[in-house]
Amino acid sequence: MNPLVSIIINCHNSEQYLNEAIDSCYNQKYKNWEIIFFDNASTDNSKKIAKTYDKKLKYYFNDVKLNLGDARNKAIILAQGEYICFLDCDDVFLENKLLDQVSFMKLNNYLFSYTNYNVINDRGKIIRSYRCKFKSGFIINKLLKKYEINFQSSMFNEKVIKNKYFFDSNLQYSPDYNVIMKIASQNQIGVLNKYTVNYRIHKNANSKKQLGLVSKEIKYTLDQIKYNKSISSKSLKYAYNKLYYYDAIYFISINNYLMAHKLIKKIKMNSIKYFILSILIRLNISSLFILKLIRR
Repeated sequence: MNPLVSIIINCHNSEQYLNEAIDSCYNQKYKNWEIIFFDNASTDNSKKIAKTYDKKLKYYFNDVKLNLGDARNKAIILAQGEYICFLDCDDVFLENKLLDQVSFMKLNNYLFSYTNYNVINDRGKIIRSYRCKFKSGFIINKLLKKYEINFQSSMFNEKVIKNKYFFDSNLQYSPDYNVIMKIASQNQIGVLNKYTVNYRIHKNANSKKQLGLVSKEIKYTLDQIKYNKSISSKSLKYAYNKLYYYDAIYFISINNYLMAHKLIKKIKMNSIKYFILSILIRLNISSLFILKLIRR
């Protein structure tokens, strides 16, 4: 029998692309699923849109806006599925998402998996595609050097996300990174080389507004997992050094090139990417150009 999959949609004033996101769940080839629609104090038409769907969409309203980690934890408690995945209101599942990923996880007994993904613009056009570089297994050290996971492509066995790991309510930018890295530090991870999701970038996305939190929150996660015996000292050192890079990006975004140069100078010989960034900073290249170049 096909296990139930819970698709969690956390929503706050996200009416613009909401129909497209929900429709992508109803268009799945795999049919045994539910949507846990957690409305996080929306004041737009999100509720009206969600209520147009049938009982497979279970609507819950929270009248006080929670941070993303707390909102996801509350939605997880409501989920009944053996497998749990998440869909943001501006993204789209491809029709094979649930069928391919559930089959993959069942066959290999993975507690967590992720897949390839496309990046789309505000009109839904694919502008980039990302293929997973890593192979399934214990990949925590690889993820410390290059974090390649798109959260919308993720799928969790409810045993790991409901009973052991939760989203950290202290984090605003990276609750997803935190929970996945804690899972990866203790478990084999499934990497499915198939495209399952279209991830949308647009001018209203929150990520550019939170650059000042990146370094602090990633360090918070590193400090939590650094004593795990599966993590090599080399990988951990690389990850901590990369915090200078994240801080430099933030200072570039606010046009403080002096501070950005001081930070990137500490690690510029560690990789060609850092070295090139240090040159761009010294040349006083436009912050808009630099951020576009590094896709921030």
